[in-house]
Amino acid sequence: MEVDLIITRNGYGFGYDWQLEVTKGDMTKVFYLGQDAKVCSRILGMRPSEVADVVGSNDLTLKETRESIADLILEAVGVTEENEDEFFNLQPWEIAAE
Repeated sequence: MEVDLIITRNGYGFGYDWQLEVTKGDMTKVFYLGQDAKVCSRILGMRPSEVADVVGSNDLTLKETRESIADLILEAVGVTEENEDEFFNLQPWEIAAE
């Protein structure tokens, strides 16, 4: 399973919306996560600066940084190799709703 973080400027002109892109084999699914600061606090339980410290960078233009954050998100929501099929079958909004 490969993961990446899709980051887009939100419609309000401040902050960014995050989506988790998950690819398994030839299938790709995108999970909506929400606004950056809220994802950090609600899903990861950290401030954005703490997330940057954990992954070693705050440069979200780097694929390596986005993949590291995506891996943190998977870990935070309890995804393992044993349950990745079940995770892949979640609805696109379910991670943000938990």
